[in-house]
Amino acid sequence: MAEYREVFSRTKFSHLDPKNVSRLLDLIEAEATMVTPTGQLAISKHDSDNRFYECAEAVTADYIVTGNKKHFTKPHRNTKIITGRQLLELFKQIRHTGSHFRLR
Repeated sequence: MAEYREVFSRTKFSHLDPKNVSRLLDLIEAEATMVTPTGQLAISKHDSDNRFYECAEAVTADYIVTGNKKHFTKPHRNTKIITGRQLLELFKQIRHTGSHFRLR
């Protein structure tokens, strides 16, 4: 959550309504399952990004969703790296096919 808060405080997001950002972060925090990784990974050159890989591994996540694919260049085990736009496309496909989708 600290990483999300730091990212949304960056200048490039200053055009966003702070109340909407706060609501989004509150929603993420309320709906998220907090995990404690059991090991350390060194997949990304940016050490702080490795925490996301570690959390994904702890819950065997299908996806890491990021707007920064240059820091997340490698999938890990069964965890794929996708953008928010790609996630929305997955939701569209599921809606049209009637398939089921579970976020972890």
